[in-house]
Amino acid sequence: NVWVTGNTVRNFGRCGIVSSYWVSEGDASGNGNGGRRDAFTNFHFDGNTVYNIGYIGMYFQCASDSTINRNLVYGTGKTTTDFAGEGDCGIMALSCENVDIMFNETFDNCMGCYTWDAMGIDIDWNTVNINVQYNYCYDNDGAGIGTMANRDSFIRNNKIVDNRMKAKQHYDIYVGDFTARYAG
Repeated sequence: NVWVTGNTVRNFGRCGIVSSYWVSEGDASGNGNGGRRDAFTNFHFDGNTVYNIGYIGMYFQCASDSTINRNLVYGTGKTTTDFAGEGDCGIMALSCENVDIMFNETFDNCMGCYTWDAMGIDIDWNTVNINVQYNYCYDNDGAGIGTMANRDSFIRNNKIVDNRMKAKQHYDIYVGDFTARYAG
């Protein structure tokens, strides 16, 4: 039962707004694949502005029955070092279930010093029933919206334009099955 709303977050080296669950059961590498999807419930990252971030603008990890709505996220993945390598993007859901990602605007999300990700919105691995709808994603180095090994999720009614497609294997909407950093 946490609401993070109406904030401006800028000029951070790693991530802007995050729910993080350290111990991920079933995954010895600790990278979130196989982590609890219900460690946090009723979380809301709504109505925030996040920009000029080294890696990820905002993301849920291990959250259920939650929302990431009406945010403005831009200028992420601006790092010039490979300190974290956690998937540069604007908005991400990782090891989550029953999450709405709606009415967001996200652009100019870059790949930093890597050659992957850089998406506007990422439905990342170990996610179930994620609704990505009514978002505006543009001018990203990678996909407007991308996925990595999720199920029962929806990408619908979004506006996705003018992405630069510099990142590997990304298109305006990218559906993929990637499941781990070191053992895909």
